[in-house]
Amino acid sequence: MIGKSYGELGGEARSMHKSQAEGRPRRRGEVFEYFVTTGGDSAKTDIMEGINTGWERLKVDTVLQTVTTQGKTTSLPINNKAQIDSIQLLLQQVLQQYDFKSPDKSVPALVKLYRKIESLKTSDQLWKSQKLKELKEIIEFASALFVEAYTQQETALKGDSVRVSYFINKRSDVPMKISSVKMADYQDTLMMLYPEKNKNYVFTKVLVPIFGAEITQPYWLRQPKVRDGMFTVSDQIDVGKAWNDPLYHAVFTVEIDGYTFDLKKPVLYKYVDAERGELYQPFIIVPHVELYMSPSVVLLNVKDEYGKNRSDSMLHVIYRSNFSQTGITTDLNIRQEAVKPVISGEKRSFIKGQRQIIDIPISKVYNSKAPVKYLEATMRITTPEGKALNFSDYFKAIKYDHIPNIHYAFRDYVKVIDSEIKVRGKKIGFIPGSGDVMPEALKQMGYEVKILDDASVTDDGLKDLDAIITGVRAYNIHEWLSGKYDVMMRYVQNGGNLIVQYNRNQGGVSNPKIGPYPFQISSTRVTEEDAVVKFVQPQHPVLNYPNKISQEDFNDWVQERSTYQADQFIGKYEAPLGMNDKGEKESTGSLITTKYGKGNFAYVSLVMFRQLPAGNPGAFKILANLVALPKQP
Repeated sequence: MIGKSYGELGGEARSMHKSQAEGRPRRRGEVFEYFVTTGGDSAKTDIMEGINTGWERLKVDTVLQTVTTQGKTTSLPINNKAQIDSIQLLLQQVLQQYDFKSPDKSVPALVKLYRKIESLKTSDQLWKSQKLKELKEIIEFASALFVEAYTQQETALKGDSVRVSYFINKRSDVPMKISSVKMADYQDTLMMLYPEKNKNYVFTKVLVPIFGAEITQPYWLRQPKVRDGMFTVSDQIDVGKAWNDPLYHAVFTVEIDGYTFDLKKPVLYKYVDAERGELYQPFIIVPHVELYMSPSVVLLNVKDEYGKNRSDSMLHVIYRSNFSQTGITTDLNIRQEAVKPVISGEKRSFIKGQRQIIDIPISKVYNSKAPVKYLEATMRITTPEGKALNFSDYFKAIKYDHIPNIHYAFRDYVKVIDSEIKVRGKKIGFIPGSGDVMPEALKQMGYEVKILDDASVTDDGLKDLDAIITGVRAYNIHEWLSGKYDVMMRYVQNGGNLIVQYNRNQGGVSNPKIGPYPFQISSTRVTEEDAVVKFVQPQHPVLNYPNKISQEDFNDWVQERSTYQADQFIGKYEAPLGMNDKGEKESTGSLITTKYGKGNFAYVSLVMFRQLPAGNPGAFKILANLVALPKQP
C-alpha cells in the first residue's frame, strides 16, 4: 500500500473549497511541474538533493555552555555529536523492534528516547520542541491512552458556569498513573488514578463563572481591517493558524515508566448527530443578545414607467436572545450621523433561542440630507439587578462537514440608496445558482420574483414572465438546465428576456449550450475593482434605458469587475463594454447581448452578485436595464 499520489491529494484538497463549487478530479499518472533555481546550486536528480533533513544535521551544532570557575564566568563550546549518535541508535532500535500488533511494547524505549531528546543540547530549541511534541503524541497513542475534556453545550455567556467532563480510558497493559487534571487557573482535580485496562473513568466539574473570557471572534477580525483583504493581527504567533486556539484546555498529568508527562487537551463541545454520529465542535462564548437588520440594502427611490415609487420603506431590526429572563428594560437606538431612539425604557421578555422583529418606518430614522448613507442599530438592556449591557453585533456561523464550525461577530448595517432607479416590467423568474442573493435585490426593486426549477421551466410556466435570470454558475450546478435549452429559446423568441450570469467550463456541464448563437466561456476576468470601464457602444440600450449609465455607476465596486467572460462570440452579439486589468489586453466579454425573435439574450459576467449586496447603485441600474431590454413587436 503506497497511499495516494500528490495529484489525488491535490484534487481532494481543492474540492474542499465548498462555498464556490470548486470541486476538482483526482489526477493520477505522471504530471510534470517545473521549478526555476533562484539561488544556490541547481538540483540534478532530486529537488531535495544536498539538503539534510535527518538528525545528523545537528551533529555539527556547537552549543555554548556557561561555566563558572573561581568566580569567573566563561562560555565553552560543547559538541553534541555523542548525544545525536545515541538518539539515532535508540531510534533505529525502536523502529526495528516495533510490533504493530502490540505497539505498547515500544513505550519504555519511547520514554527513554523522549528523555534523551529532552536533554539534548542544541541551539535549535524550536526544532527540539517540535520533536518532543510529536514524540509525546506517539507515546500517548502507543500506550492506547485516550483522554478528553468536553462540554455538552456549544455556547456559553460571559459569566456563565459550565460543566466540563473529563474522560479517561486505557486499552493497553502499560502501567501508568494519572495524578491530576487541571483546567485554566482552576484548582487541580487530584486523582492518583491507576487506570485499569479498558475501563472508563468520567469526572465532571462545574467551573466558576467565566468572567475573563471575551466573546469568541476569529483572531484576524479582533482589530479593524487595514483595508479589504488586509487584517491586523496583534499577536504574530497567531498568523498562519486556521482558527483560534481553544478557549480552554485541560491538562492531564500522567506518569509512564517513571516519567511525568502533561497531556494538554482542548475543551470541546461533544454531541451525537443522528446521521454523522459522534462529533466535536469548538466551545465558544456568545453575547446575551445578537442584533441584525433587514434588508441589507434599502432602495428609497425606485420608479416604474408611470413614475410611481415601488420601494419598500420599512426597516426590520431582528434580535436573537441567548438567555431567558423577564422584565428586562430595553432601549433600541438607530444611528446614522445622530442617534435616534426607537424604543426607550420598554420592559421586554427575552427567551433563549427566540428571534423577535421590530419594524421601523425608514422615514422615522433616515435623514436623506446627511452624507452618511448607513444605518446601525444598538440595543441596551438593563437587568432587574441594575446591570446594563450594550449589543450591536450579530453572530454568524460557517458550517461545513469537513471543517470545524467557525463563528464570528460582525456589526450589521443597512445601506440606503436614495438615488433614482427606474424599472420596467413586473414579474421575474429566477433560477438559483451558487450563493446568489439576486432575489432579494429584485424584490427591493419592486419586482415579483418566481423561483424556477426543473418542473416549472416549461413553455406554460414561463409565458407570464417579463424576464428570467439565472444565478451564478446555474448551468454548472443544474445539469437539467441544458435539457431546457429549447424551452428557454422559445421563451426568448416569444418576447422574453433571458439574463444568464456567469458560468464556468468546470463542474457540471462543460461549455453548456446557453445562448441562441454560439460563444465560449473563457477564464478571462478583471480582478481590479477600479479598472477603467470603456463604453464601446455608448448608444446600446443597456447603457441608456430606462437608466442612463455613466462612469459614476462603476465607482466603488468591490473585489473585482467581471469573471469568466464570454469569448469567441460571433457578429450577432453586441458587446457594449470593454475593460482590463493594468498591463492586460482589453476584453469585451463582460456583457454580451443579442436580439432573438421578439426577445433578448444576455450573458453577464459583471460581478453583479457582489455589487448588489454591497449596495452599489450602478449595479441596480444595470440590472434594471437588462430586464428592460427592448422587445420586438
